[in-house]
Amino acid sequence: FWNTVATSLAQTKSVFVSLVVASSRGSPGSPGARILVLPDGSQTGTIGGGALESRTLQRALVALRSGQRAKPAMVYLQHFDPDHPNASGLRCGGSQTNVELILHRDLDLAFTQRVAMAEAGRFGAVLRLDQGGMQLLEQAPDHLQCRIRWQEGTDWNVHLPLNPAERAVVMGGGHCGAALARVLHDLDFAVTIVEPRGPIPTLLGLPEGISRLHSSWDEAVSVLSCTKDTVAVVMTHGLSTDIEALAALLPLPLGFLGVMGSPKKIALIHEALASRGFSARKRKSIAGPVGLLLKTDTPAEIAVSVAAQLLDRRRTWRDSIKRIAPSRSTEQFCDRSS
Repeated sequence: FWNTVATSLAQTKSVFVSLVVASSRGSPGSPGARILVLPDGSQTGTIGGGALESRTLQRALVALRSGQRAKPAMVYLQHFDPDHPNASGLRCGGSQTNVELILHRDLDLAFTQRVAMAEAGRFGAVLRLDQGGMQLLEQAPDHLQCRIRWQEGTDWNVHLPLNPAERAVVMGGGHCGAALARVLHDLDFAVTIVEPRGPIPTLLGLPEGISRLHSSWDEAVSVLSCTKDTVAVVMTHGLSTDIEALAALLPLPLGFLGVMGSPKKIALIHEALASRGFSARKRKSIAGPVGLLLKTDTPAEIAVSVAAQLLDRRRTWRDSIKRIAPSRSTEQFCDRSS
C-alpha cells in the first residue's frame, strides 16, 4: 500500500490517505483497512465501502483541490444511526475510527518512501501518527495490533505496525498445499510454501508474492523467522514427511500449527511424535485434522476450510485491539475533524 502511495505522490502534488485504526463488531471497516485517493478521484483500497466511502471520497477531493496543508485528523464514525452526530451514512452495526491525512510531494515524498521500505520489511518499524504529524519509529513491532492512546480533548496518538501481515508457512507444495497458499495469499497472509521436491508442477502459476523454499523441513525452519504471529499447516505428500515436518515445527513458538489428514492418520502421527520424545502437552497443540468440518474433499474445498479456521483465529487478535470509546470529548474532536 505505502509503495503505491509513494509512487503516486511522486507523480502528483498531493494525495489523501485514510487508515482504519479501530472498530467495533459489525463494522465493515476493520483495523488495517486503508484507502488512497488521488486528485483525479481514482482510489486504491477500501475502508468499508458504501456511503461511508463516498463521503470520505468527497471530503478527500475537496481537501486535495483546495491545496490545504492539514495535519492528521482522527475521525470517529457511527454506523446504523442516521441521527448520530458522527453518522457514517451506513446502516449496519458497529463503529469505526479512521485517521485521515493529506501528504504533499514537496514535504512528504522522502518520508513516504521510507515508510514504503519499512512496509516491505527492509527494516522493522512502527508508524506513529498524532495531531502534529507523523514519525517513523525504526523498531521491530512486538505485536500485530494497532495501539491507540488518547486523552480528554484533542490529544491522541496511534502506533501502527507497518508490516502487520501474519506469516503463514505451508509445508508441502502438492495440490492441497498450493491451493491453500493461494487462498491465504489472497487473504493478506505473508505466505511461504516449503517443498523439498523442488519446483513441482503444482507450484506453477502461484502468485509471485508467495515465497518458495526448496529445502528439507529442518533447513526451512532454520531460515524462517517464526514467531507467535506465524501460522503453519502441514500437508505434505506422505505420512513420514508429515511427521518430519511436524517434528521440525513443534519446537518453534508458533501461533498455530495444524496438519491435514484423517483421524486414523493423526493418531499414527501422534504415536510417532511421542516416540521422538514430544510430550502430550506439546502434541496437543497440533490442530488435526486441520480445517473446519465441512466434509470437503477437493484441494480447493480443503483450502477454504483451513483458511476459515485461520480467519477465525485471526479475529481473536483483532478483537483484542483497544477500541476507542465514543466519549463526549472524542466525539467533539471528531466532529471538528470531519
